[in-house]
Amino acid sequence: MLAEQTLGRWAAGVGAIVLAVSGVFGGWEKAEGPPPTGPGVAIDGGTWTVTLHDARLVGELGPMKLPRKENHWLAVVATIEVKTDETRPISGVIQLPETAGIDNDEDGLTSARDVMLMRDATIISQLHPGMPEKVVFFWEREKNSPVPSELRLVVTAWEYRENSLTQGNEWFPNEDAYTVASVPVLDKRDATASASPTTGPRPTPSTTPTARPSGSTSPRPTASARPSS
Repeated sequence: MLAEQTLGRWAAGVGAIVLAVSGVFGGWEKAEGPPPTGPGVAIDGGTWTVTLHDARLVGELGPMKLPRKENHWLAVVATIEVKTDETRPISGVIQLPETAGIDNDEDGLTSARDVMLMRDATIISQLHPGMPEKVVFFWEREKNSPVPSELRLVVTAWEYRENSLTQGNEWFPNEDAYTVASVPVLDKRDATASASPTTGPRPTPSTTPTARPSGSTSPRPTASARPSS
């Protein structure tokens, strides 16, 4: 009986986190007639297909704890499907060109700190083939950074070619084949605070809820030419 009660409390807590995440990310608007490199368009990245939705500014949410409490997250929502027959890492699928308020990498393209699976609010590092998943990429952003109306993103690409060492064919990053996309930015920091499961009553067991990109051949962004949001 004690084990059942403990499991019930755990399930209730997980359910509360999932509901909070759904409240913040579950209502994006799909653009009608989007451009080839905008929201709602499937982008071919060789090993995966990426469909971007939007970007959101959010506070702490579920498993995503800010290293610096005064800052906030820049969260990019996308649906990703792995097209190969192998599980693939996804942290670098979507990267940020040099962006205001982000601790940019030296080469100017910055991978997400973490990626969260939308359906159960877990942190993931890879996806399995043939299973499209809605995910959220997170970057920490400085508190006083201006709120942009749009965000520039780079969807990376891989190509299947011969490995000169093994003489076999393998997937390799293709820095000349990537897609630059723009998505709208929504400020949801207030919504995050109100949706946080820590702000309401503690849940009880009785509340337990039952390839190459086709759109881009443009040169790789350089530090001098990259726009800042």
